[in-house]
Amino acid sequence: MSDYTDLLPEIIPHVASCPIPSVIQAVQRIAQDYFQRSEAYTHDIGTAAVTSNATNVTVNLPTDTKLVVPLTLYLNSARLATTNHNMLSLEFADWKNHAAETPKFVMIDDTVGNELVLALTPDQSYSLTGRVAVKPVRTATQIADIQMENHGDALVSGTLHRLMMMKNTEWYDPNLANYHMADYERAIDEAHDISNKGNTSRLMTTSYGG
Repeated sequence: MSDYTDLLPEIIPHVASCPIPSVIQAVQRIAQDYFQRSEAYTHDIGTAAVTSNATNVTVNLPTDTKLVVPLTLYLNSARLATTNHNMLSLEFADWKNHAAETPKFVMIDDTVGNELVLALTPDQSYSLTGRVAVKPVRTATQIADIQMENHGDALVSGTLHRLMMMKNTEWYDPNLANYHMADYERAIDEAHDISNKGNTSRLMTTSYGG
């Protein structure tokens, strides 16, 4: 794991009088925003057990992370379509009360940080495999080494933008902040494209064929 303090040598020279705790807090907020929007912090869930008549599936996640979105998930060998509660309810309002059968959709449980929800209700036991996107929790101080290696520069840019937009401070610099913001937003777009390359069944229309 890589600590957020590893980024300080690239941040402090630009905001020299900013207290270290304030810098770390800014990194924490930016890390959450970056990995929420880019979906770049990917994780292989291994094999999760799906129980008959139970829609929720608990998955093992990296330390101090929570689910952002399912990416590519398979029930046994069948690809599941990713949806969300609102979309599914619009097109199939009574899905929770429908007779159990082979699930076709997967989404995140909005109230539990490490559970996925299958729809329809499973009619038997299955195995769930594939990838999800996660983000650090609010209090995290570390991320996986590979994530720091691949996205550390973006976290620095986002953090500098956040700090330089703090009015009434010695390091307030909106012009330079906008420069860093442009780099940050570009990095999010690029990382999102890479993470979702070939992932064509995400958030698809959830028409139910019976």
